[in-house]
Amino acid sequence: MTLTKKSKDFFALKLFAIAVLFPLVLFSCNREQNSSSYPYFFNGLDLAGQMVALVKEPQTIISLAPSNTEIVYALGASEKLIAVTNFCDYPAEAKSKDKVGDLMNLNLEKVIKLSPELVLASTQLLPEKRKILEDAHISVAVTEGTSLAQTIESIILIGRLINREAKAKEIASQLEQSIAHIKAKTEKLARPKVYYIVSFGQYGNWTCGKGSFMDELISLAGGENVAHNLNQPWAEFSLEKLVTLDPDILLAGKYSGPIENIKNEAGYRELTAVKEGRLYVLDDNLTSRPGPRLADGLALIAKTIHPEVFP
Repeated sequence: MTLTKKSKDFFALKLFAIAVLFPLVLFSCNREQNSSSYPYFFNGLDLAGQMVALVKEPQTIISLAPSNTEIVYALGASEKLIAVTNFCDYPAEAKSKDKVGDLMNLNLEKVIKLSPELVLASTQLLPEKRKILEDAHISVAVTEGTSLAQTIESIILIGRLINREAKAKEIASQLEQSIAHIKAKTEKLARPKVYYIVSFGQYGNWTCGKGSFMDELISLAGGENVAHNLNQPWAEFSLEKLVTLDPDILLAGKYSGPIENIKNEAGYRELTAVKEGRLYVLDDNLTSRPGPRLADGLALIAKTIHPEVFP
């Protein structure tokens, strides 16, 4: 058969496709298969829903939240921590670690200079700061919980990130059991009205609403948070409404302000709980840090609200 010029050109084009293009397509497919099956040490989402990929187990870590620091210590991996925040004060050994600022004033330059293999971030880390760290080839994972359920997730996630998963599951299980034990003892009790003082007076009458740690803890401890229906976890509360509600118990933290002055503070001095001495100051580090000691914080609140059950 005699080929025309047009047929010859078409035949040549087919040969080119087979000889050149097919190997390129095959290479592309192989490359996609290889990348998807790359043996990552960790490849998953953090608590902010962002992807985190670690090629190997991190040996140098910086913690940007006190709860993260406590979890790393509880998991027995403190030797990996090369720096923490100014507020990381538990256990006591954490105070001797190098510092990179605090939650709101992070020293990014120092973090980058220290060049950790992993940063365990707080929920306060802004996206633009995270990008700066990741552009410096530093892996970042938000591991600070914002609820009791996320505290459990946080412990297990950090365990997976630093190769302490078995210990993390053990700690998480113990925390769940402690919470369940207290809940079982309080769920059928009368529920006194409780108000938590985040701040007062010149700092504003801030408290906790639905979605906050303290709201969950008050409920589990057998109380009724009078500010539960606030539209956000932390917000200002009407002083007039507080006086009208007249809660049975007032709770405050060590950092809530000069609590000794509240007896002379407008509105608060009218409350029955203030007049009758039912204002209790709690250890914020136990009740507000989403870490292993949260069960201790819950037990402290339960004992405060129901001393007849938790002597």
